[in-house]
Amino acid sequence: MARKPRIEYPGAFFHIIVRGNNRENIFRDSGDYVRYLQKFSYFCEEGDITLYAYCLMPNHIHILLEMGKVSLSKVLQRFHTWYTQYFNRRYDRVGHLFQGRYKAIVCDKDAYLLELVRYIHLNPVRDGLVDSPEDYQRSSHRVYLGIDKSEVIDPSFVLKQFSGSLSAAKKSYKSFVMEGIRLGRRDDLYKVSDQRILGDEAFYKEVFRRRGDDESESPGIATVHFELNELEEIMQNVMGFEPGSLRLGGHFGTWIRRVFCYIARTYGSNKGNDVAVHIGRDLANVTHGVRFVEDLLHAGDQKTIDLLSGIREEIVRRRFSFQNKKEGREKRKLKKKV
Repeated sequence: MARKPRIEYPGAFFHIIVRGNNRENIFRDSGDYVRYLQKFSYFCEEGDITLYAYCLMPNHIHILLEMGKVSLSKVLQRFHTWYTQYFNRRYDRVGHLFQGRYKAIVCDKDAYLLELVRYIHLNPVRDGLVDSPEDYQRSSHRVYLGIDKSEVIDPSFVLKQFSGSLSAAKKSYKSFVMEGIRLGRRDDLYKVSDQRILGDEAFYKEVFRRRGDDESESPGIATVHFELNELEEIMQNVMGFEPGSLRLGGHFGTWIRRVFCYIARTYGSNKGNDVAVHIGRDLANVTHGVRFVEDLLHAGDQKTIDLLSGIREEIVRRRFSFQNKKEGREKRKLKKKV
C-alpha cells in the first residue's frame, strides 16, 4: 500500500521523530550535538519555523515545532542532507545516516503542547540515560529551567502557560515534568487511527480543512484499490481530456500525469512501478509527480484542491454505484431461491 502523504500547512504543530539508520548513533561526541543545533537554528530561521522543545539522543531525535509558510519537509530534507554530509566527512563514512523518512505527527497544540514538552524532555529518563531530566545536557529542558541559555529556543511561551511570574512558572514547570516520571510511559499519546495526527475527531477534520483536502470526509478512499484504467477514465471525464493524453508530452500531459500519480499512490493501493508502466515513464517521474501535487496542496492552490475533490467524488460515486449494483444482484438471487 502507498505511504500516506505528508500533512503540512502554515501554522501546523508537529512532533518530529528522526532515527539513525539501523539504530546506529547519529551523534558521536559533543561537537556533533553542537553542530546539529547550530545549523538547525539557521534552518529554522530560514524556514520560518518556531521551535518549542528538542531532545537529541545518541541514535534518535525528538523535536517539537510549528511550521511557518515554508514547506517543512523541504527544510528538514535540506538540513538532514547537510548533516549527513557533515557526519560522513568527519567520520570518513558513506551511505545513509537516517532511517528512511522522519516521522511527522501534526498535533493539537491547545490540547497537547505541555504534555508533549514533558514527553520529549523525559526521553533520556525513559531510556535510562539519567535519573533526572535536568542531568541530560542535550535537550531543551535545562533551558526551560534557566540552567542553560540558548539561541535556538525561547521557552517563554510554554512557561507562561504555568504562571505570569517567570520564577513561579519555572517551579511549576519543573514539578509538572517530574510528575511525569511518576506517571510512567505515555504510550497512549499515539494510540490513534491515523498516526500522522494527534487529536480528537474535530481536530482531525480541521487538519484536513487547513491542508485543503477533504480526506476526512471520505473515509476509506486512501486504502481502496481501483484499476489504473478506471482512474484514467475517471480523470478523462472530470478533466475533459482525450484518451491517450496521459502519455503525451507538453505541459498539459505532464500536469495530468502528475495528478494521476498523486491519486493512484495516495488514494489507491497501486504500486509505484505499476503506475510508472501505465503512464509510460519511470518510477522517478511518479515520485516527482506525487511531490509536485503535494507542494501545491501545501501552498493552498485552490484549483488543485477543487480538481482533486472532483476526482475523489467521482471515485466515491462509482464505488457506491458498484456496491448498490452488487447488492441488487444478491437480492435478486435470494428472491429466485425463495
